[in-house]
Order: sequence, then C-alpha cells, then structure tokens
Amino acid sequence: MRLFSDSLLGNTELRPVCAPDADGLPRFKPYQAEPVPILGYSPAAFMGRQVNGLLRAINDLPRFQPVMESSLTNLLKVMALNGSGIAWLPGYAIVDELASGQLVDFVNPEKHQEYWGSVEIKLYRNDVRLHAGAERFWSSLRKRCQ
Repeated sequence: MRLFSDSLLGNTELRPVCAPDADGLPRFKPYQAEPVPILGYSPAAFMGRQVNGLLRAINDLPRFQPVMESSLTNLLKVMALNGSGIAWLPGYAIVDELASGQLVDFVNPEKHQEYWGSVEIKLYRNDVRLHAGAERFWSSLRKRCQ
C-alpha cells in the first residue's frame, strides 16, 4: 500500500463573478426576471464539487441557467470576461480582473458569506523514495509550506 503526504500552500476564496454593465455594476443580478446564465465546472472536477456544495447551501437560490461547462478555470474566466454569464472562480485567478473592474462580484458584500467558499491549495506526493534532486525539491517545498 502506498501512502501520500501533502503540504498546504495556502487558501483562496471561491467567489461568483461576472462582467460589469456600463455602470460598473454586475451585468447579472441574483433575482433578475430571466434566469442567470451560469458558467460551471464539470461536476466531476474538484472545483465543480466545491461549487455544487456551495449552491446546495444557498437558502434562496436564484434561477440559474447553465450555458457552459468546463473543468478549466481559465476558460470559465474568459467566458465571464466576455459577458457570457457568472462563474465561481478562485481569488488567485482573478486578482487583476477585479482590480481593473473587468470582473465584479455577482452578489453584494452582505451575501459573500453565503455565496463564497474557501479552497485549500495543497501539494500531494507519493511517499516512495525519489532521486536526490526530487527529494531536495520536496524538502524545500515542505519547509516553505510550514
């Protein structure tokens, strides 16, 4: 039986964002008349499972209309940037877009606790002995993660 070890690199928020309208407000609103287009992760993908868990926990869920599914964060980001819908994206992937106003939060600040999630970023490795260079690499990473 092979064992695995992990090292925690950090945490990031998982937040719903979309392109802004002409006034800099979210192009889509949680309770708009028509369904909100959602750009989703594939259900089997790690991020898909995280987002699906968040959606199950929202009490007054808006009417969402799935328009696209992918396991690639960058593809969902591009589609959100071009105004195709909302996407739950990790904070590390949208720092510049939020700062520049290219993407905005889908919900107002008082809803963040309900709509946002948290994701741990970890490195995993098999615990079999590696060649000396690889062992030094993992040793260095472990020290940095502590």
